[in-house]
Amino acid sequence: MNEQNKGKTMQGELIHPTAAHSPERALDRQALKSKYLECLATVSDIGSTLRRTVLSLVSLGVQLHELVAWAADAGYPERQVRKILSRILLQAGVRRRRRGSGPKVPPEALAIVASVRSQYGRRTTRFLGAAHRLSKEHDVAERLAAQPANDQTALSSTRIT
Repeated sequence: MNEQNKGKTMQGELIHPTAAHSPERALDRQALKSKYLECLATVSDIGSTLRRTVLSLVSLGVQLHELVAWAADAGYPERQVRKILSRILLQAGVRRRRRGSGPKVPPEALAIVASVRSQYGRRTTRFLGAAHRLSKEHDVAERLAAQPANDQTALSSTRIT
């Protein structure tokens, strides 16, 4: 959640960050849990009531795994609940992973794409896909040439995709 939206729900309601740990909120937490499970029962789309309830629970410090456990205990499919919760949190600006996590793109690949795009425009993806397949075939051919003769027959019948 970015600094601008900290302490706000989707509807703009302010929630004091220190209120999440106050004893008075224990009853609110139980009531919100009940409302959360009730909303899951009738959800066909992410409704505003469910969204507000989930965001209020999260602002109280309830963890995602706890929300999923509540729903699973109530008999809802875990995978579906995770997807709904993830969508609600992303729409609210709450990211569970860092932006850009995953394998880094080598600078050489960026240079290749830029070069091909400047020359071929919209057809870049098609040509790079064809180049990728051709490059893989060349790699297989080089490996076959480097192997002893008796191993080549077994590998030549295998097509790499």
